Amino acid sequence: GKPAERAQVKQEPEERAQANQEPQGRGQAKQEAQKYRSRLRSRPEESTLAKVPVAKPPPGGSGAQGTGKAAAKSGKKPAASGKSPGTSKKRKLEEADYRNGKDASRGPGTCCHHCQRGTDHVQCKECKVSYCAKCLRRHYPHLHRGECAQLCPKCRGICVCKKHLRVDNAGMEKLLHKLGIGNDPNFDDAQRQWYANYLWRSLCTGSQPLLKLLREEGGVVTAAGLQLDGVPAAQIEGGYRVVCSECSASIANVFTTCSEGCGVDLCVACSRQSRKAWREQGGEGEDPPCPGVAEDASGESQTTCGGRLKLQRLPQLNSDLLQKLLAAAEHPESICTWSVDEPEPHLPLSDGDLNQLPPKLKFKAESTASPLSKGAVADYDPSQGILAAYSQYRHTSRGYVFCPTKEDMKGRAGGVDSFGVFQHHWKLGEPVVVRGVRGLMSWTPELMTRATRVGTGFANDVIDLVDCSEFRSAASTAYEFFRAYKGTLAERDGGGRKPMFKVKDWPPEDQFKQKLKRLYYDFVDMLPLPEYTHPTGGPLNMASRFPEGVLSPDLGPKCYIACGRVEEEEPPPGLLHADGDSVTKLHLDVADAVSIMVHCQGEKQDELEAAAAVYEGRAGKDMQAQAPEFGGAGAVWDIFAREDVPKLRAFLMRHRNKFRHSVTISKDSEGLNGSRQVVQPATVQNVADPIHDQHFFLSKPALELLAREEGVRPWTIEQFKDEAFFIPAGCPHQVRNLKSCIKVAMDFVSPESADEVMKLTDSFISLPKDHMQHGDKLQGRLIILSAAYKTMEGLHPVWEEQGSAK
Repeated sequence: GKPAERAQVKQEPEERAQANQEPQGRGQAKQEAQKYRSRLRSRPEESTLAKVPVAKPPPGGSGAQGTGKAAAKSGKKPAASGKSPGTSKKRKLEEADYRNGKDASRGPGTCCHHCQRGTDHVQCKECKVSYCAKCLRRHYPHLHRGECAQLCPKCRGICVCKKHLRVDNAGMEKLLHKLGIGNDPNFDDAQRQWYANYLWRSLCTGSQPLLKLLREEGGVVTAAGLQLDGVPAAQIEGGYRVVCSECSASIANVFTTCSEGCGVDLCVACSRQSRKAWREQGGEGEDPPCPGVAEDASGESQTTCGGRLKLQRLPQLNSDLLQKLLAAAEHPESICTWSVDEPEPHLPLSDGDLNQLPPKLKFKAESTASPLSKGAVADYDPSQGILAAYSQYRHTSRGYVFCPTKEDMKGRAGGVDSFGVFQHHWKLGEPVVVRGVRGLMSWTPELMTRATRVGTGFANDVIDLVDCSEFRSAASTAYEFFRAYKGTLAERDGGGRKPMFKVKDWPPEDQFKQKLKRLYYDFVDMLPLPEYTHPTGGPLNMASRFPEGVLSPDLGPKCYIACGRVEEEEPPPGLLHADGDSVTKLHLDVADAVSIMVHCQGEKQDELEAAAAVYEGRAGKDMQAQAPEFGGAGAVWDIFAREDVPKLRAFLMRHRNKFRHSVTISKDSEGLNGSRQVVQPATVQNVADPIHDQHFFLSKPALELLAREEGVRPWTIEQFKDEAFFIPAGCPHQVRNLKSCIKVAMDFVSPESADEVMKLTDSFISLPKDHMQHGDKLQGRLIILSAAYKTMEGLHPVWEEQGSAK
C-alpha cells in the first residue's frame, strides 16, 4: 500500500547516504537514485512525495512511524516497517535530541554547509543551515552542538567557508555590520574633542614638526613671489602619486614643474636648491630654467627643454591650506582649548565605559587627579620610571616594558589610567606590549590557504618565500611550505635540521582585503588602542586622514608566516652571525607599527589552557626573558632605542665582515655534466646603510660585543600568541622565530612620531637610487599636512566665516 511506499521514500536517502560513505559505491548509489527519481516522475499522483522538507521531521515522528500514525487517524492499518520493537524508543530519543539541538540529521537532502557531505548534522534554528559533526570539531572546537543549534557559525559571523571568508555580497556585509563586526570605533563628541586637542598640541609643541614643515613650504612660495593662497592647482588626474624627479620624495603640497611639460617635477627641497644654484650663476627672473633635457628628431643629440619651473600645488588640497595652517600653528592656543604649558587633562570616559566599572573604580575614574600623578599609581618606582603596577610591566635587559592587557586599556582599572601611561611611554619612543589580543576567528594555515586558493589545484599554487638556511629567495608550492610550517616536511640534510622557510606579505594586499575580507575585519576589530591603530576611524592615526584622490600608501595589514626553532644557529669561529635561523633581519620602519601573533604551531587546547593559567606570570617585577627556552614563546624581539642608532651603525660598519648574508653561486667545471653550481656562504661586503640594507642580524655573541664596545642594549622581549607589539617609528628591531607562527602587522602614523617620520623620510630618500629602500613610500609630509588641516577645521569650524568676513 501507499504507507509502505512512503516508508521506502523515507528510507532511500538514508541508504544512499550510507552508500556515499564508501568510495566504491558512489557511482552505483547515484545510478539507483536516478532510477528512483525516474519512477517518481512516471507516477504523477505520487510525485509530491519527493518534496519532503529537507532537515525537519514531521511533527508526529519520522519515517515509517510518522506515516503509521497518519494512517491510523484515517482508519487504515499501517504497514509493517520491518524494524525491531526497540526502534520506536530509539526514534523518540532521537526526536528529543533534535528538539534540544543535538541532532538535526533527520530528513532527506540534508548536507553540511562546509563540506556538502558529512553525517550527524546540526541545524541552526534561525537560518536552517546545517553543519556536520566533523566540520564542527575541525573548525569550531569551542562551539558546543547545542550552541550551534541556537546560533550557527554563520549567524555568529564566524563561518569559515570560502564564501563567507570573502564576504562577497552585500547581505553578508550587512549581517557582519549588524553583529558589530567591521565597524569603525565609536567615540562620543567629548572624546573626539579631546583627541583633536591632543593631536594639534602634539604637532605644534616640542620640536614643532608642523611649523617646521609649513615654513619649508611657505618659503618656496614667497621666494617665487606668490601669496600663500595664490598657488595655482596642477592638472593631475586622481589616483596618482606625484614624485620628485630628483630625489624621489613624494610631493606634499607645493612643487615646481616644467612649463613645457617635459615631465620634471621638483619637491620643495630640490626646488630651493635649484633656485639657489641659478641665483649663484647670475640668473634673473622669478622662475629658474628647467633642468630637463629634450631629444631632437633623430634622437642622437640632447638639449635643454627650454621650459621654466613654475610653482603649482596638488589639486586635492585646499588652496588656503598653507595660509590658515601657518597662522594657527604659530599661535596654537588660538584654536586649542588646552594651555600649552599645562599637562593634558584626563581622557573622558564614555557612558558605556563608566557603566562597566565597579562603583569604587567609577569614583576614581571620575576624579580630577592627573593620570600620571604618583597618588593615582600603585608601586611607583622613580628610579625605574614605573608609572603603573608592576603587574603591567615586563622586565628586559634594558629596563621595564609596559605590557598591559587589552582590557586594561579600555578603562582605569585599579586607579591607573593605562591609556595615559601608554602615551607617556610612546612619547619617549619606547615599545609597548599589549596582552590578551584575540579575535573571533581562528587564524589557522588551513583557513588562509583555502580562502586564497584558486581553483582546485592547491598543491600547484606557487608562492615566493625566503630560505633562511641560505637567506635567498626561492619558490615553492603552498602545500610544501605548510608542510614545513607544520614540521612534516622531510629534513634538508642528515643533521636533523628542519627547513627554515618564511613568507613575507602573503597573501598580497589585494587578496587579503578581497579573499580574506572576514579575516581583515577580524584583525581590525582585535587591534588594541583603536584610537591609534584603526585604519579608517582612528582619531590619533594621522594616516586615516589621507586626502582623497591621491594614491594612498600601503600600510597593511601584512602577514608574516615563518617556521622556527628554539636553538640559535652557532656562528663559525671568527664570525658574529651565520644564516640558518628563521629571522627578520635588523631594520627600521618609517611609520609606527603594531604586530600581533595570531597563530603558533603546536599549541593545543590543553596547552592553551595551561598557558592561560600562567598568563599573568608573563609580566611582573621579577619577570625576565627565559632564555634559551623563552617560556614557550613563539618569537623573540630585539628592539633598539632611537638614540642608539648612531652607535649601532658604527658597530655594524666596524664589524661588517664578521656577518654572513645570503650566498655566492659559482660554477665548477669538474662537475658530472661539465659544470655545476657551487653555493657558498657570503659575508657582508658592500654596505650603503647597515640598517636600511637589512643584511645584519645580531646573534647572542654580537649583542654581547655590542654591549661591551658601545654600551648599547636592546629591549629583548618574547612574544606569545595573542600579544600585540607596538614599535615606534625609527626604532631598529629584529625578530627570531622560536616556533612556526603567523604574525599580522599594520602601520600607522601617530602624532608623537611626526618629527621622527620627517627625519626618516629624508634618510630614505638620501639612499642611492638603486637601493631597494630608496624613496618616500609613506608620503609622511602629506599625511601630516592633511591631518593637521582636518584637525584644525574640527577644532575651529568657523574658519570659513572668519575668512569670508575678512
